[in-house]
Amino acid sequence: MKANQPLTLEAVTLSFDDPLAPRTRVVVAGKRHGDREERRTLETSTEVVAYLAASEALDAEEGEAGTIADWPSLGQVCRIHREVEYVTGPQHGTTRHEWAYALTSLPSDRADAARLEQSWRGHWQIENGLHYVRDVTLVHTQER
Repeated sequence: MKANQPLTLEAVTLSFDDPLAPRTRVVVAGKRHGDREERRTLETSTEVVAYLAASEALDAEEGEAGTIADWPSLGQVCRIHREVEYVTGPQHGTTRHEWAYALTSLPSDRADAARLEQSWRGHWQIENGLHYVRDVTLVHTQER
């Protein structure tokens, strides 16, 4: 999810900020990538699914014209926390934290947190592969 859906993002963020909200969680042990170690925690929740599935008209006078939600096929929401610790190199000893949010139509009985984490990583492998092909093709085309 990106900031182009600010109210949807806010609803999902607030649902994960509630410590009493039911959710499932999977923690991926640290993986070393050169000078850094990355640990990921993916959490899923269905708490806001009913709210986000219904369309709600917004008041233009409040600065938010249009609608919020209207995700009728929503199955669950996800949050991933990435903790990147630099173990060598110039940034040695520093840690960076990142949070990202996603919506999926897959219900929890078809995709638990572990499967969604694998899918999330698989998406970026595809995305990066496509960008690599595009970038390499563009460079070779420009060289001619």
